[in-house]
Amino acid sequence: MSFSPLPDAFLTDLRDLSTGPTVELGCGDGRFTRILAEAGACVVASDRSPGEAIVPGMGVLSDATEPPFRHVGLLIAANLLRHLRDAHGRRDPIDAWIDCLAPGGRLYVFEDEPAGEPGPAGNYRDLQSLLARIVPWRKPLLPRCDFERGEARRKRPGHWQFGLMKNQFPPNNTHDVVSLLTDDRGVIASSAKVLARRVAVEGLDYGHYWWARFERENY
Repeated sequence: MSFSPLPDAFLTDLRDLSTGPTVELGCGDGRFTRILAEAGACVVASDRSPGEAIVPGMGVLSDATEPPFRHVGLLIAANLLRHLRDAHGRRDPIDAWIDCLAPGGRLYVFEDEPAGEPGPAGNYRDLQSLLARIVPWRKPLLPRCDFERGEARRKRPGHWQFGLMKNQFPPNNTHDVVSLLTDDRGVIASSAKVLARRVAVEGLDYGHYWWARFERENY
């Protein structure tokens, strides 16, 4: 996960928004939480499992499909939505997230999208596809065009803004990825030898990411 640089609109909201707290959903190991902290945000980190980002006074254990927050000024979900969409028996997460916002509050969704890029970015895309096939809770990358089409039909009091950004910094754990893909003891190895060779030679790159901003009407 990189999301660097962050969109100007997002940095402006981090700096200027005062309608309520800033909450990150699905913080996981806290990588994006640290990016937010470096950008000057004071974030309440939330996840369904305790991790290094869940610290006393600054974190909440909760399911991102039914977050317990209300009157949030800035709500953030980074590389989370694709794992929650189309889950049977669950409410649409976007509706749940919008309900958390204060009047005038903003929701930001960030998702990787290396699209059809070749080389290192293509390797990252193929790695995500492989993980989605073998890890039960993971889902494939969510293209921005699919998300925009879905949200265009959503009738909620507010409006969307979308953008596409190129990541500046590649992953720093390429060696670990190659080791995982080539470990004969792992389930992954049997279906990933070609990808492992490509990663070893070409490396990995996050490529592009897309972002979406929803601003709830101020009433």
